[in-house]
Amino acid sequence: LAEEEEAHHRRRWRGSVPGHIVINRDHAAGHARIMSDYFNDNPVYTDYHFRRRYRMRRPLFLRIMAAVVAVLSELIRIKC
Repeated sequence: LAEEEEAHHRRRWRGSVPGHIVINRDHAAGHARIMSDYFNDNPVYTDYHFRRRYRMRRPLFLRIMAAVVAVLSELIRIKC
């Protein structure tokens, strides 16, 4: 009985469900839009809007992003 229940649980949470409609949300376009709206030379939103949305100032966000990129670059270099 326990094996049956475990097998049912594994099947139930496996991923996409056959027959269900897959909705393309175009994540790449959303990313490009956010980058252009906040990080272009002439951004749509001001520093005030950035701080309200992300709860931090833009320079702090950029420092965090640079650190993450540096670590990821190093990990990729080590892995390859």
